[in-house]
Amino acid sequence: MEPLLPGLCDHIYNHANGNENLFRGPEDYRYFLQQHQKYISPFADTLAWCLMPNFINKYPALEWFGSIRLFKPFHEEYVKELRAR
Repeated sequence: MEPLLPGLCDHIYNHANGNENLFRGPEDYRYFLQQHQKYISPFADTLAWCLMPNFINKYPALEWFGSIRLFKPFHEEYVKELRAR
């Protein structure tokens, strides 16, 4: 995977395993958006996104090189919370 460059927009997506859902209800969407605000918004403008029960699409424009590494803890924390329910 090539590194994302600052000021450019990229397509980041995630799909659930099999028939599982990433979002089981409204509270999951709210939690995801809260975590996005905490982890992603400080270093990227998300130009568009689509959150579906089993799929996430987003198009962030990063502010600095290497900030893509911060997406990992964001997704790991969301999955940890989802599994705890």
